[in-house]
Amino acid sequence: MDESSTKESAEDNSTAENSSQEEPRYGGEIAMAVLDPGTLDVRKTTRADAVQLEMLIFSPLLETDASGRTTSDSLTESYQIAEDGYTVTLHLRRNALWHNETQVTAEDVLYTLYILAQSETDNYWKDQLASITGADQIDYYTVDVYFNSPVDAERIQVLMLPVIPARVYDTLEAPNWNAVGSGPFRVERVTLTREILLAANDRYYGGRPYLDSIRVSLTRSEDAPRTAFLQGLIQLLYEEKPSGLSTENIYHHSVYQTETQILNFLYMNEREGRILADGTFRKAVMYAVDARKLIDQTQVHQGTVSESVIPYWLADDGLTDQYGYNPEAAYSLLGDRKQAELLLIYDEQDSVSAAQAAIVADNLEDVGMRIRLQAMTETDLQKALASGEYDLAFGQMRIRGHEDLGALLSAKGAYNYSGAEDPVLDQLLEGVSGARGRNEGILAYQAVARYCFENLPICPLYYSRQAVIVSKTVGGELTPSPSHIYSGIGNLFLRETGNGEETE
Repeated sequence: MDESSTKESAEDNSTAENSSQEEPRYGGEIAMAVLDPGTLDVRKTTRADAVQLEMLIFSPLLETDASGRTTSDSLTESYQIAEDGYTVTLHLRRNALWHNETQVTAEDVLYTLYILAQSETDNYWKDQLASITGADQIDYYTVDVYFNSPVDAERIQVLMLPVIPARVYDTLEAPNWNAVGSGPFRVERVTLTREILLAANDRYYGGRPYLDSIRVSLTRSEDAPRTAFLQGLIQLLYEEKPSGLSTENIYHHSVYQTETQILNFLYMNEREGRILADGTFRKAVMYAVDARKLIDQTQVHQGTVSESVIPYWLADDGLTDQYGYNPEAAYSLLGDRKQAELLLIYDEQDSVSAAQAAIVADNLEDVGMRIRLQAMTETDLQKALASGEYDLAFGQMRIRGHEDLGALLSAKGAYNYSGAEDPVLDQLLEGVSGARGRNEGILAYQAVARYCFENLPICPLYYSRQAVIVSKTVGGELTPSPSHIYSGIGNLFLRETGNGEETE
Protein backbone atom coordinates (compact mmCIF):
# COMPACT_ATOMS: atom_id res chain seq x y z
CA MET A 1 0.00 0.00 0.00
CA ASP A 2 0.97 3.65 -0.34
CA GLU A 3 3.64 4.94 2.04
CA SER A 4 1.69 8.15 2.56
CA SER A 5 -0.59 8.57 5.56
CA THR A 6 -3.38 6.04 5.81
CA LYS A 7 -5.77 8.82 6.88
CA GLU A 8 -6.54 11.97 4.96
CA SER A 9 -7.92 15.14 6.50
CA ALA A 10 -11.64 15.44 7.03
CA GLU A 11 -11.25 19.14 6.35
CA ASP A 12 -11.01 18.69 2.55
CA ASN A 13 -14.77 18.08 2.03
CA SER A 14 -15.00 20.85 -0.46
CA THR A 15 -12.46 21.76 -3.10
CA ALA A 16 -14.79 24.30 -4.63
CA GLU A 17 -13.68 27.81 -5.37
CA ASN A 18 -14.88 30.32 -2.79
CA SER A 19 -17.62 32.46 -4.27
CA SER A 20 -18.90 33.93 -1.02
CA GLN A 21 -17.84 37.46 -2.06
CA GLU A 22 -20.46 37.57 -4.80
CA GLU A 23 -23.83 39.17 -4.21
CA PRO A 24 -26.47 36.40 -4.52
CA ARG A 25 -29.76 37.09 -6.24
CA TYR A 26 -33.12 35.39 -6.41
CA GLY A 27 -34.53 33.79 -9.53
CA GLY A 28 -33.67 31.48 -12.37
CA GLU A 29 -33.48 27.76 -12.97
CA ILE A 30 -30.66 25.23 -13.16
CA ALA A 31 -30.76 21.70 -14.53
CA MET A 32 -29.39 18.33 -13.48
CA ALA A 33 -29.76 14.76 -14.75
CA VAL A 34 -30.00 11.47 -12.86
CA LEU A 35 -30.61 7.83 -13.60
CA ASP A 36 -34.36 7.29 -13.39
CA PRO A 37 -34.88 6.35 -9.69
CA GLY A 38 -38.25 4.70 -10.36
CA THR A 39 -39.75 6.43 -7.31
CA LEU A 40 -39.43 9.42 -4.96
CA ASP A 41 -40.77 7.39 -2.03
CA VAL A 42 -37.93 7.13 0.51
CA ARG A 43 -39.51 3.95 1.88
CA LYS A 44 -38.64 2.20 -1.40
CA THR A 45 -35.36 3.87 -2.38
CA THR A 46 -32.16 1.81 -2.35
CA ARG A 47 -29.71 3.71 -4.58
CA ALA A 48 -27.39 6.38 -3.20
CA ASP A 49 -27.90 8.75 -6.14
CA ALA A 50 -31.69 8.56 -5.68
CA VAL A 51 -31.31 9.24 -1.96
CA GLN A 52 -29.23 12.34 -2.66
CA LEU A 53 -31.91 13.60 -5.07
CA GLU A 54 -34.61 13.03 -2.43
CA MET A 55 -32.66 15.08 0.10
CA LEU A 56 -33.52 18.14 -2.03
CA ILE A 57 -37.16 17.47 -1.13
CA PHE A 58 -36.99 15.96 2.36
CA SER A 59 -35.25 17.47 5.38
CA PRO A 60 -32.84 15.46 7.57
CA LEU A 61 -34.09 14.58 11.04
CA LEU A 62 -30.76 15.41 12.65
CA GLU A 63 -27.78 16.87 10.84
CA THR A 64 -24.78 18.24 12.74
CA ASP A 65 -21.58 20.00 11.78
CA ALA A 66 -18.04 19.05 12.81
CA SER A 67 -18.53 20.60 16.25
CA GLY A 68 -21.75 18.70 16.92
CA ARG A 69 -24.09 21.69 16.44
CA THR A 70 -27.24 21.22 14.36
CA THR A 71 -27.11 22.67 10.85
CA SER A 72 -29.66 25.08 9.36
CA ASP A 73 -31.08 22.17 7.31
CA SER A 74 -31.68 19.96 10.35
CA LEU A 75 -35.32 19.46 11.39
CA THR A 76 -34.01 19.05 14.91
CA GLU A 77 -33.16 22.45 16.34
CA SER A 78 -31.42 21.09 19.44
CA TYR A 79 -30.84 17.74 21.13
CA GLN A 80 -29.61 16.18 24.37
CA ILE A 81 -27.99 12.83 25.01
CA ALA A 82 -28.92 11.18 28.32
CA GLU A 83 -26.14 10.60 30.82
CA ASP A 84 -26.24 6.84 30.24
CA GLY A 85 -26.14 7.37 26.46
CA TYR A 86 -29.19 5.22 25.71
CA THR A 87 -31.65 8.04 25.02
CA VAL A 88 -31.46 11.04 22.70
CA THR A 89 -34.04 13.81 23.07
CA LEU A 90 -34.81 15.74 19.89
CA HIS A 91 -36.42 19.20 19.90
CA LEU A 92 -37.99 19.88 16.49
CA ARG A 93 -38.15 23.28 14.82
CA ARG A 94 -41.54 24.85 15.46
CA ASN A 95 -41.53 26.70 12.15
CA ALA A 96 -41.03 23.59 9.97
CA LEU A 97 -43.89 22.97 7.53
CA TRP A 98 -44.60 20.22 5.04
CA HIS A 99 -44.97 21.26 1.43
CA ASN A 100 -48.77 21.00 1.91
CA GLU A 101 -48.30 23.70 4.62
CA THR A 102 -49.20 21.46 7.58
CA GLN A 103 -46.94 21.34 10.63
CA VAL A 104 -44.03 18.93 11.03
CA THR A 105 -44.57 17.16 14.36
CA ALA A 106 -43.20 14.44 16.60
CA GLU A 107 -45.83 12.08 15.16
CA ASP A 108 -44.10 12.32 11.78
CA VAL A 109 -40.73 11.47 13.31
CA LEU A 110 -42.14 8.39 15.06
CA TYR A 111 -43.77 7.22 11.84
CA THR A 112 -40.58 7.73 9.83
CA LEU A 113 -38.37 5.84 12.28
CA TYR A 114 -40.82 2.97 12.44
CA ILE A 115 -41.61 2.62 8.76
CA LEU A 116 -37.98 2.82 7.57
CA ALA A 117 -36.67 0.43 10.22
CA GLN A 118 -39.52 -2.11 10.09
CA SER A 119 -40.16 -2.11 6.35
CA GLU A 120 -40.64 -5.61 4.90
CA THR A 121 -38.67 -4.50 1.86
CA ASP A 122 -35.15 -3.13 1.85
CA ASN A 123 -34.58 0.60 1.78
CA TYR A 124 -31.41 2.66 1.93
CA TRP A 125 -31.92 3.57 5.60
CA LYS A 126 -33.02 0.25 7.09
CA ASP A 127 -29.62 -1.08 8.23
CA GLN A 128 -28.67 2.36 9.53
CA LEU A 129 -31.53 2.24 12.04
CA ALA A 130 -30.70 -1.20 13.46
CA SER A 131 -29.45 0.25 16.76
CA ILE A 132 -32.74 2.07 17.52
CA THR A 133 -35.06 0.13 19.82
CA GLY A 134 -37.94 2.60 19.92
CA ALA A 135 -39.11 6.19 20.24
CA ASP A 136 -41.72 8.13 22.22
CA GLN A 137 -43.49 11.42 21.63
CA ILE A 138 -42.94 13.67 24.64
CA ASP A 139 -44.95 16.56 23.26
CA TYR A 140 -45.89 18.05 19.89
CA TYR A 141 -42.29 18.98 19.06
CA THR A 142 -40.20 16.64 21.25
CA VAL A 143 -39.16 13.02 20.70
CA ASP A 144 -37.12 10.59 22.77
CA VAL A 145 -35.22 8.03 20.69
CA TYR A 146 -33.93 4.87 22.42
CA PHE A 147 -30.84 2.92 21.42
CA ASN A 148 -29.66 -0.61 22.19
CA SER A 149 -26.24 0.72 23.22
CA PRO A 150 -24.88 4.09 24.40
CA VAL A 151 -24.47 6.80 21.76
CA ASP A 152 -22.46 10.00 21.63
CA ALA A 153 -22.18 13.03 19.38
CA GLU A 154 -20.59 10.91 16.63
CA ARG A 155 -22.84 7.88 16.82
CA ILE A 156 -26.09 9.87 16.63
CA GLN A 157 -25.27 10.36 12.94
CA VAL A 158 -27.60 7.40 12.38
CA LEU A 159 -30.40 9.97 12.79
CA MET A 160 -29.28 11.68 9.59
CA LEU A 161 -32.26 10.47 7.53
CA PRO A 162 -35.21 12.06 5.70
CA VAL A 163 -38.46 12.61 7.60
CA ILE A 164 -41.80 11.96 5.87
CA PRO A 165 -45.30 13.14 6.88
CA ALA A 166 -47.31 10.36 8.52
CA ARG A 167 -50.71 11.62 7.38
CA VAL A 168 -49.59 11.64 3.75
CA TYR A 169 -47.67 8.37 3.57
CA ASP A 170 -49.57 6.17 6.03
CA THR A 171 -52.42 5.85 3.55
CA LEU A 172 -53.48 3.58 0.70
CA GLU A 173 -52.83 6.44 -1.74
CA ALA A 174 -49.33 7.37 -0.58
CA PRO A 175 -47.49 9.30 -3.33
CA ASN A 176 -44.89 7.50 -5.38
CA TRP A 177 -43.71 10.52 -7.38
CA ASN A 178 -45.48 13.62 -6.02
CA ALA A 179 -43.40 13.51 -2.87
CA VAL A 180 -44.35 15.70 0.08
CA GLY A 181 -41.41 16.77 2.21
CA SER A 182 -40.25 19.79 4.17
CA GLY A 183 -36.99 20.48 2.31
CA PRO A 184 -35.83 23.50 0.31
CA PHE A 185 -37.49 22.31 -2.92
CA ARG A 186 -40.93 20.81 -3.60
CA VAL A 187 -42.17 18.67 -6.46
CA GLU A 188 -43.92 20.94 -8.95
CA ARG A 189 -44.44 18.48 -11.80
CA VAL A 190 -43.38 14.97 -12.81
CA THR A 191 -43.31 13.64 -16.37
CA LEU A 192 -42.68 9.91 -15.94
CA THR A 193 -39.44 8.61 -17.46
CA ARG A 194 -38.59 12.16 -18.62
CA GLU A 195 -38.21 14.82 -15.93
CA ILE A 196 -39.02 16.18 -12.49
CA LEU A 197 -39.49 19.90 -11.96
CA LEU A 198 -38.59 21.06 -8.45
CA ALA A 199 -39.74 24.51 -7.32
CA ALA A 200 -38.35 26.59 -4.46
CA ASN A 201 -40.14 26.09 -1.15
CA ASP A 202 -41.21 29.64 -0.19
CA ARG A 203 -41.99 28.49 3.36
CA TYR A 204 -38.73 26.64 3.98
CA TYR A 205 -37.58 27.14 7.57
CA GLY A 206 -33.98 27.51 6.42
CA GLY A 207 -34.92 30.41 4.17
CA ARG A 208 -36.22 30.41 0.61
CA PRO A 209 -33.61 29.14 -1.88
CA TYR A 210 -32.21 31.71 -4.28
CA LEU A 211 -33.04 29.53 -7.28
CA ASP A 212 -36.65 29.40 -8.44
CA SER A 213 -36.43 25.86 -9.72
CA ILE A 214 -34.31 22.81 -10.57
CA ARG A 215 -35.18 20.79 -13.67
CA VAL A 216 -34.18 17.13 -13.21
CA SER A 217 -33.90 15.06 -16.40
CA LEU A 218 -34.41 11.31 -15.92
CA THR A 219 -32.10 9.10 -17.96
CA ARG A 220 -31.48 5.39 -18.49
CA SER A 221 -27.77 5.75 -19.16
CA GLU A 222 -25.07 6.19 -16.51
CA ASP A 223 -23.03 8.26 -18.97
CA ALA A 224 -25.84 10.63 -19.99
CA PRO A 225 -25.56 13.10 -17.05
CA ARG A 226 -21.82 13.58 -17.59
CA THR A 227 -22.32 14.10 -21.34
CA ALA A 228 -25.08 16.63 -20.67
CA PHE A 229 -22.83 18.54 -18.26
CA LEU A 230 -19.99 18.68 -20.78
CA GLN A 231 -22.42 20.02 -23.37
CA GLY A 232 -23.64 22.73 -20.99
CA LEU A 233 -27.16 21.28 -20.86
CA ILE A 234 -27.08 20.85 -17.07
CA GLN A 235 -25.30 22.84 -14.36
CA LEU A 236 -25.26 20.34 -11.49
CA LEU A 237 -23.73 16.84 -11.71
CA TYR A 238 -23.50 14.20 -8.98
CA GLU A 239 -20.85 11.51 -9.43
CA GLU A 240 -21.03 8.58 -7.06
CA LYS A 241 -18.18 7.04 -9.04
CA PRO A 242 -15.35 9.43 -9.92
CA SER A 243 -14.43 10.60 -13.39
CA GLY A 244 -11.89 13.03 -14.76
CA LEU A 245 -14.43 15.84 -14.32
CA SER A 246 -14.33 15.56 -10.54
CA THR A 247 -10.57 15.52 -10.11
CA GLU A 248 -10.11 19.29 -9.78
CA ASN A 249 -11.60 22.73 -10.20
CA ILE A 250 -11.09 24.17 -13.66
CA TYR A 251 -12.21 27.32 -15.39
CA HIS A 252 -15.75 26.16 -16.17
CA HIS A 253 -16.71 24.16 -13.06
CA SER A 254 -16.16 23.72 -9.34
CA VAL A 255 -15.90 20.42 -7.50
CA TYR A 256 -17.17 19.46 -4.03
CA GLN A 257 -15.91 16.12 -2.74
CA THR A 258 -16.72 14.00 0.30
CA GLU A 259 -16.20 10.42 1.34
CA THR A 260 -18.94 7.92 0.49
CA GLN A 261 -18.49 6.07 3.83
CA ILE A 262 -17.84 2.96 1.72
CA LEU A 263 -14.78 0.90 2.67
CA ASN A 264 -13.32 -1.13 -0.20
CA PHE A 265 -11.39 -4.19 0.94
CA LEU A 266 -10.32 -7.73 0.15
CA TYR A 267 -12.06 -10.68 1.76
CA MET A 268 -9.43 -13.28 2.73
CA ASN A 269 -10.77 -16.80 3.21
CA GLU A 270 -9.61 -17.77 6.68
CA ARG A 271 -11.47 -21.06 6.97
CA GLU A 272 -9.58 -24.03 8.31
CA GLY A 273 -7.29 -25.59 5.74
CA ARG A 274 -7.00 -22.42 3.63
CA ILE A 275 -3.60 -20.81 3.29
CA LEU A 276 -5.01 -17.43 4.35
CA ALA A 277 -5.95 -18.90 7.71
CA ASP A 278 -2.29 -18.12 8.51
CA GLY A 279 -1.99 -14.57 9.86
CA THR A 280 1.57 -14.20 8.54
CA PHE A 281 0.38 -14.98 5.02
CA ARG A 282 -2.41 -12.39 5.37
CA LYS A 283 0.19 -9.80 6.33
CA ALA A 284 2.18 -10.67 3.22
CA VAL A 285 -0.92 -9.91 1.14
CA MET A 286 -1.40 -6.63 2.99
CA TYR A 287 2.17 -5.55 2.25
CA ALA A 288 1.94 -6.65 -1.38
CA VAL A 289 -1.25 -4.87 -2.49
CA ASP A 290 -0.76 -1.31 -3.73
CA ALA A 291 -3.99 0.48 -2.74
CA ARG A 292 -2.78 3.80 -4.11
CA LYS A 293 -2.36 2.21 -7.53
CA LEU A 294 -5.91 0.89 -7.34
CA ILE A 295 -7.16 4.40 -6.62
CA ASP A 296 -5.02 6.08 -9.26
CA GLN A 297 -5.78 3.62 -12.06
CA THR A 298 -9.42 2.73 -11.38
CA GLN A 299 -10.79 5.65 -9.31
CA VAL A 300 -9.26 8.61 -11.21
CA HIS A 301 -6.97 9.30 -8.22
CA GLN A 302 -10.01 9.79 -5.96
CA GLY A 303 -10.08 7.79 -2.77
CA THR A 304 -8.62 7.69 0.72
CA VAL A 305 -6.12 4.92 1.39
CA SER A 306 -6.95 3.22 4.67
CA GLU A 307 -5.32 0.38 6.57
CA SER A 308 -7.84 0.79 9.39
CA VAL A 309 -11.35 -0.62 9.67
CA ILE A 310 -12.33 2.45 11.72
CA PRO A 311 -13.15 5.52 9.58
CA TYR A 312 -12.34 8.98 10.90
CA TRP A 313 -16.03 9.94 11.15
CA LEU A 314 -16.48 7.31 13.87
CA ALA A 315 -13.29 7.86 15.83
CA ASP A 316 -9.55 8.42 15.64
CA ASP A 317 -8.23 4.89 15.19
CA GLY A 318 -5.09 5.63 17.21
CA LEU A 319 -2.82 3.76 14.79
CA THR A 320 0.67 5.21 14.52
CA ASP A 321 2.33 2.56 12.33
CA GLN A 322 1.35 1.22 8.92
CA TYR A 323 2.03 -1.53 6.44
CA GLY A 324 2.54 0.59 3.36
CA TYR A 325 3.14 -0.88 -0.08
CA ASN A 326 6.21 -2.97 0.70
CA PRO A 327 6.81 -5.91 -1.69
CA GLU A 328 10.14 -6.67 -0.02
CA ALA A 329 8.42 -7.23 3.32
CA ALA A 330 5.77 -9.36 1.61
CA TYR A 331 8.42 -11.48 -0.11
CA SER A 332 10.22 -12.04 3.19
CA LEU A 333 7.05 -13.08 5.04
CA LEU A 334 6.15 -15.67 2.41
CA GLY A 335 9.17 -17.79 3.26
CA ASP A 336 8.91 -21.18 1.56
CA ARG A 337 5.33 -20.50 0.35
CA LYS A 338 6.28 -18.19 -2.47
CA GLN A 339 4.66 -20.40 -5.10
CA ALA A 340 1.34 -20.66 -3.29
CA GLU A 341 -1.66 -20.47 -5.64
CA LEU A 342 -4.60 -18.25 -4.74
CA LEU A 343 -8.03 -17.98 -6.38
CA LEU A 344 -9.15 -14.35 -6.76
CA ILE A 345 -12.80 -14.01 -7.78
CA TYR A 346 -14.63 -10.93 -9.05
CA ASP A 347 -17.91 -9.83 -10.65
CA GLU A 348 -17.78 -10.31 -14.42
CA GLN A 349 -20.20 -7.41 -14.95
CA ASP A 350 -18.08 -4.93 -12.99
CA SER A 351 -15.34 -3.39 -15.14
CA VAL A 352 -13.74 -1.71 -12.11
CA SER A 353 -13.45 -5.03 -10.27
CA ALA A 354 -11.91 -6.62 -13.36
CA ALA A 355 -9.30 -3.86 -13.60
CA GLN A 356 -8.57 -4.04 -9.88
CA ALA A 357 -8.29 -7.83 -10.00
CA ALA A 358 -5.59 -7.54 -12.67
CA ILE A 359 -3.66 -5.03 -10.56
CA VAL A 360 -3.90 -7.12 -7.39
CA ALA A 361 -2.84 -10.23 -9.30
CA ASP A 362 0.23 -8.40 -10.65
CA ASN A 363 1.07 -7.16 -7.13
CA LEU A 364 0.89 -10.64 -5.65
CA GLU A 365 2.71 -12.35 -8.51
CA ASP A 366 5.52 -9.79 -8.18
CA VAL A 367 6.29 -11.21 -4.73
CA GLY A 368 6.14 -14.85 -5.85
CA MET A 369 2.52 -15.95 -5.49
CA ARG A 370 0.56 -17.58 -8.29
CA ILE A 371 -2.86 -16.05 -8.86
CA ARG A 372 -5.78 -17.59 -10.69
CA LEU A 373 -8.41 -15.02 -11.69
CA GLN A 374 -12.01 -16.10 -12.11
CA ALA A 375 -14.84 -13.85 -13.31
CA MET A 376 -18.25 -14.87 -11.99
CA THR A 377 -21.86 -13.85 -12.29
CA GLU A 378 -23.16 -11.95 -9.28
CA THR A 379 -25.14 -15.01 -8.17
CA ASP A 380 -22.18 -17.38 -8.43
CA LEU A 381 -19.94 -14.87 -6.70
CA GLN A 382 -22.30 -14.70 -3.75
CA LYS A 383 -22.44 -18.50 -3.55
CA ALA A 384 -18.63 -18.74 -3.60
CA LEU A 385 -18.33 -16.21 -0.79
CA ALA A 386 -20.93 -17.98 1.35
CA SER A 387 -19.43 -21.44 0.78
CA GLY A 388 -15.78 -20.41 1.03
CA GLU A 389 -14.86 -21.56 -2.48
CA TYR A 390 -12.31 -18.79 -3.02
CA ASP A 391 -9.17 -17.29 -1.49
CA LEU A 392 -9.48 -13.57 -2.25
CA ALA A 393 -12.50 -11.46 -3.26
CA PHE A 394 -13.37 -7.79 -3.42
CA GLY A 395 -15.82 -6.39 -0.89
CA GLN A 396 -17.50 -3.09 -0.11
CA MET A 397 -19.26 -1.99 3.08
CA ARG A 398 -20.83 1.31 4.11
CA ILE A 399 -19.44 1.97 7.60
CA ARG A 400 -21.90 4.24 9.44
CA GLY A 401 -21.57 2.82 12.94
CA HIS A 402 -20.63 -0.12 15.09
CA GLU A 403 -23.54 -2.18 13.70
CA ASP A 404 -21.89 -2.14 10.28
CA LEU A 405 -18.56 -3.17 11.80
CA GLY A 406 -20.27 -6.05 13.57
CA ALA A 407 -22.00 -7.19 10.38
CA LEU A 408 -18.64 -7.26 8.60
CA LEU A 409 -16.31 -8.59 11.30
CA SER A 410 -18.17 -10.54 13.98
CA ALA A 411 -18.39 -14.33 13.82
CA LYS A 412 -22.12 -14.21 13.11
CA GLY A 413 -22.02 -11.05 11.01
CA ALA A 414 -24.22 -11.11 7.90
CA TYR A 415 -21.32 -9.97 5.70
CA ASN A 416 -18.48 -11.90 7.35
CA TYR A 417 -17.53 -14.01 4.33
CA SER A 418 -13.95 -14.56 5.49
CA GLY A 419 -15.26 -17.36 7.68
CA ALA A 420 -13.21 -16.39 10.73
CA GLU A 421 -14.61 -17.03 14.20
CA ASP A 422 -12.62 -14.90 16.59
CA PRO A 423 -14.06 -14.60 20.13
CA VAL A 424 -11.51 -11.91 21.03
CA LEU A 425 -12.66 -9.70 18.15
CA ASP A 426 -16.31 -10.38 19.02
CA GLN A 427 -15.64 -9.23 22.57
CA LEU A 428 -13.93 -6.06 21.35
CA LEU A 429 -16.88 -5.29 19.08
CA GLU A 430 -19.23 -5.74 22.02
CA GLY A 431 -17.03 -3.27 23.90
CA VAL A 432 -17.71 -0.68 21.20
CA SER A 433 -21.48 -1.18 21.36
CA GLY A 434 -21.44 -0.94 25.15
CA ALA A 435 -19.11 2.05 25.48
CA ARG A 436 -20.51 5.04 27.38
CA GLY A 437 -19.43 8.54 26.53
CA ARG A 438 -17.09 9.83 23.86
CA ASN A 439 -13.81 8.95 25.59
CA GLU A 440 -14.81 5.37 26.37
CA GLY A 441 -16.12 5.01 22.83
CA ILE A 442 -12.85 6.20 21.29
CA LEU A 443 -10.84 3.75 23.37
CA ALA A 444 -13.16 0.90 22.36
CA TYR A 445 -12.88 1.80 18.67
CA GLN A 446 -9.11 2.05 18.96
CA ALA A 447 -8.94 -1.42 20.51
CA VAL A 448 -10.85 -2.82 17.52
CA ALA A 449 -8.64 -0.89 15.10
CA ARG A 450 -5.42 -2.19 16.68
CA TYR A 451 -6.62 -5.80 16.82
CA CYS A 452 -7.78 -5.75 13.19
CA PHE A 453 -4.53 -4.08 12.13
CA GLU A 454 -2.52 -6.88 13.72
CA ASN A 455 -4.76 -9.84 12.82
CA LEU A 456 -6.31 -8.72 9.49
CA PRO A 457 -9.79 -10.27 9.41
CA ILE A 458 -10.04 -8.37 6.11
CA CYS A 459 -7.51 -6.47 3.99
CA PRO A 460 -8.63 -2.79 4.03
CA LEU A 461 -7.82 -0.85 0.86
CA TYR A 462 -9.48 2.55 0.56
CA TYR A 463 -12.58 4.64 1.12
CA SER A 464 -14.41 5.73 -2.03
CA ARG A 465 -15.13 9.38 -2.71
CA GLN A 466 -18.07 11.10 -4.35
CA ALA A 467 -18.47 14.55 -5.85
CA VAL A 468 -20.88 17.22 -6.93
CA ILE A 469 -19.73 19.28 -9.90
CA VAL A 470 -21.20 22.76 -10.33
CA SER A 471 -20.97 24.89 -13.46
CA LYS A 472 -19.25 28.26 -13.04
CA THR A 473 -22.48 29.81 -14.33
CA VAL A 474 -23.75 29.11 -10.80
CA GLY A 475 -22.57 31.04 -7.75
CA GLY A 476 -22.79 30.28 -4.04
CA GLU A 477 -21.38 27.33 -2.10
CA LEU A 478 -22.51 23.88 -1.10
CA THR A 479 -21.61 22.35 2.27
CA PRO A 480 -21.68 18.63 1.42
CA SER A 481 -21.44 15.69 3.79
CA PRO A 482 -21.30 11.96 2.97
CA SER A 483 -25.05 11.52 3.58
CA HIS A 484 -26.19 14.91 2.27
CA ILE A 485 -24.18 15.81 -0.80
CA TYR A 486 -26.42 18.75 -1.82
CA SER A 487 -26.44 20.33 1.64
CA GLY A 488 -26.53 24.10 1.22
CA ILE A 489 -28.40 23.91 -2.11
CA GLY A 490 -30.40 26.97 -1.10
CA ASN A 491 -27.22 29.06 -1.28
CA LEU A 492 -26.73 28.49 -5.02
CA PHE A 493 -27.74 31.22 -7.46
CA LEU A 494 -27.40 32.03 -11.14
CA ARG A 495 -24.57 34.38 -11.93
CA GLU A 496 -24.99 37.35 -14.27
CA THR A 497 -22.89 38.34 -17.28
CA GLY A 498 -21.36 41.77 -17.61
CA ASN A 499 -24.49 43.15 -19.31
CA GLY A 500 -26.70 42.02 -16.45
CA GLU A 501 -28.15 38.99 -18.22
CA GLU A 502 -27.95 35.43 -16.90
CA THR A 503 -24.98 33.35 -17.99
CA GLU A 504 -25.71 30.55 -20.39
